[in-house]
Amino acid sequence: VAVEDAGCETNADCDEGECCLQIQYFRVSVCKKLREKDDWCMPEIDLNIQQHKFMCPCAKGLSCVPEVKEEKNGVTIYKNSKCLEDSTDTSDEPSL
Repeated sequence: VAVEDAGCETNADCDEGECCLQIQYFRVSVCKKLREKDDWCMPEIDLNIQQHKFMCPCAKGLSCVPEVKEEKNGVTIYKNSKCLEDSTDTSDEPSL
């Protein structure tokens, strides 16, 4: 059982609901909680990497959604991104 802030080398070293996060400037990695609903986040974090550099991704069932997405000089800029619930398709539900 991993303890939050326990050392890690990959996500597999952490408990469910955590990721292995490299702490900048200290060259050490620790288990941290995944981002929760309404937490700010970074879109397009590669979910398949085994050690995250800046922050953990959103928890299962959540997606990082920017309020604004702009393209400037070939660079994508995301503003006010938050972890939000994945949208579900309700088209099969009967109308009331």
